[in-house]
Amino acid sequence: MAVKTLLKVEYDLYNQLIIKSKQKTVFQTIPYLESLVKLGYSFEILGYFVLGELKYALPVQKKKIPFVNRFYYAIPYGIISEAETVDRDVLNQFIKRLKQKGWIINLSLQEKQEIPKFSHPTYHTTLMIDLNETLDLIFDSFSKTHRNCTRKAIKEGVSVRMSRDLNDIDLFIYIYESMLDEKSFDGIKPSLVRDIMAKLIESNFRFFCHCKL
Repeated sequence: MAVKTLLKVEYDLYNQLIIKSKQKTVFQTIPYLESLVKLGYSFEILGYFVLGELKYALPVQKKKIPFVNRFYYAIPYGIISEAETVDRDVLNQFIKRLKQKGWIINLSLQEKQEIPKFSHPTYHTTLMIDLNETLDLIFDSFSKTHRNCTRKAIKEGVSVRMSRDLNDIDLFIYIYESMLDEKSFDGIKPSLVRDIMAKLIESNFRFFCHCKL
């Protein structure tokens, strides 16, 4: 058993593991990680091999600390694996590997996140929907909050469709910029949002949901 940084030629192994994993988010995909270069982040993917087979993987975002030649690591999401739970020793091996090269490790976007919570499968906050299931089963799997939001959306006439059309990105960015201009919320720069969406469409994760009233 060994932990190492995956080479680019090994990214296919990572993509295959993502497809098999039940705990995953789009923010762990390579196209998304590549798009963060606009924010000054690079990334690396740590792999945990057992008998030569990739069993666990941990994508990390990183920035180099000026004048120190050390990396700051951000890990906003957890470990990719086929297993529903991750052994604590596996997580410790990943952290040990990062500490060999970096000073600061941020386990989440929230401060003071505990390692046990980080390693727990329910830590993943993105809502994942299995489109092979029936609508009733999908709805039953939602939390009470998500069910209430869904009912409200249906009542207000919101419709959702899947799209790979780049023109829909332009429409979304137009609406997004209008909301930013109205200062209704603080958001990510539209140029970064556009780049992320375009890269996801070009990848194996190449569709997004388009909602309208």
